[in-house]
Amino acid sequence: MKTNNHFFATCSKGVQDLLQRELEQLGISETKVQNGGVSFIGEIEYAYRACLWTRVASRILLQLKEFDINSDDDLYNEIIDVDWSEHFSEENTLAIDCFSSHSSVTNSHFAALRVKDAIVDQFINNTRQRPSIDRENPDIRLNVYLSDKQCLLYLDLSGEALHKRGYRQAAGSAPLRETLAASMLYRAKWQSFYENRLPLFDPMCGSGTLLIEAAMMAANIAPGLLRKHFGFYHWKQFEKEGWEKILSEAEEKKLSDFKQLPTISGSDNSEELVGIARANVKAAGLSELIKISLHDATDNLRPYTDKAGLLITNPPYGKRIGQVQILRTLYHRFGQQLKANFNGWTAVIITSEAELAKSIAMRAFRKNILFNGALKSTLYQYHIDSIGPSAKAAKLRSDKLTQDVKNDPSANDAIEIKPAEGRTSEHALMFANRLKKNYKHLKKWARKNEVSCYRVYDADIPQYAVAIDIYERWIYVQEYQAPKTVDKNIAFQRINDVIDVVAEVLEAKQENVVLKVRKKQEGLTQYQKQDQKGYTSTVKEGDLKFIIN
Repeated sequence: MKTNNHFFATCSKGVQDLLQRELEQLGISETKVQNGGVSFIGEIEYAYRACLWTRVASRILLQLKEFDINSDDDLYNEIIDVDWSEHFSEENTLAIDCFSSHSSVTNSHFAALRVKDAIVDQFINNTRQRPSIDRENPDIRLNVYLSDKQCLLYLDLSGEALHKRGYRQAAGSAPLRETLAASMLYRAKWQSFYENRLPLFDPMCGSGTLLIEAAMMAANIAPGLLRKHFGFYHWKQFEKEGWEKILSEAEEKKLSDFKQLPTISGSDNSEELVGIARANVKAAGLSELIKISLHDATDNLRPYTDKAGLLITNPPYGKRIGQVQILRTLYHRFGQQLKANFNGWTAVIITSEAELAKSIAMRAFRKNILFNGALKSTLYQYHIDSIGPSAKAAKLRSDKLTQDVKNDPSANDAIEIKPAEGRTSEHALMFANRLKKNYKHLKKWARKNEVSCYRVYDADIPQYAVAIDIYERWIYVQEYQAPKTVDKNIAFQRINDVIDVVAEVLEAKQENVVLKVRKKQEGLTQYQKQDQKGYTSTVKEGDLKFIIN
């Protein structure tokens, strides 16, 4: 048995230390952090264990050869010199992934073709048959790395990327990759929570990835146990007996009594995503441990347990023009819920937008850089403390103001607006009352005249210089950029007031409120395409119907 095999475990940028720690916990001592992953040396069983147990690695590669090249002919000659019949047969399917950086062979696609030619030529010379190429689902996958004058040739022992655990039945529009979820949990020190039976809660759980990864960690379930296939299954040197022993050990190590574990729960405001998350949890065999409900993270969000624990979530980031501003309100209101109802908890969120994190209005005690695919993101960690005396006093003042308005006989049409914590919002109440008065009057007119598209507010109150149009179920809010004389924080609070009030008064879903900030455009910005996808809706005026963008 060869004991000095050279392996390379690939991973996302910034989590090599986590991967190295995982490998060392598997008993692998000779490890080295490198760009793009961690190398290690040892028996083939080390690679089997890594494939089964790593939560953050993308692939486990076995090094077959390392050599110098000056041309594509050198590459061909070195590849054909390998005895490929030791690794697979002409009946197997094959895929070749090639990566080139500052190499004499600059075209990675051409390099992959030369590698393929060398392998095929060898089989034809020896057997008069050749393996077929299957880029999507091959039996054998090879990785070729070209850098300067060096070439590294690897056999991919993983097969499909290791983030594909086998439990995902479906996903939302922007699913969190399983390896990233595991990295978030490692950085948040989830182990110290579950070892003390402290709960975990994800209030924007999406398809349930964070919940499932957290449960698998707490229950000591190997992330690869649900996978149907690994790349080494078709490798001629696959040691089936050793692999089955490793599988049996993993089955014995996982906890079967979930009563020993803390509460793991999640929620989401999308009924569709809640259904998807529950299906994924069921596929993972964790329905007994994970509970998921339908709830909005910005509305009366409360823990499912009396114990303070870890709140961890992946809220929406938002890249479309206008969407970030809407999301700032979501983050702001989410932060209010945390401070009001999660005293003593640790909160962890990931986002690529620093402005959104600022809207939570808490100071992070730790920040970590992680990559969501190619998107550089930051993991923010917060200790949630109860609000101080000054904030409590301000809240009492704002509550009194709201009550005074409700008790005013002349304000029968007034709507209760909950001000931001620690800040009164007299102007917001004025704006809400004016908007409701306009809407009450115009709604009757619109119904009588069969009009579903009309302006309901047009800068009636100077502090709220916005135009608000109704297009069927869509609400279109246009705000002119505030002048430089207006404090940015005040301007931000005012637009938050507008978004909060509009959705409530006009009886619209938050996602149907569209914001556009009108400002002077200069240079190339005035010619930029606003979005990649068009959205249309139908409105009517009398007997006429119009399709609008």
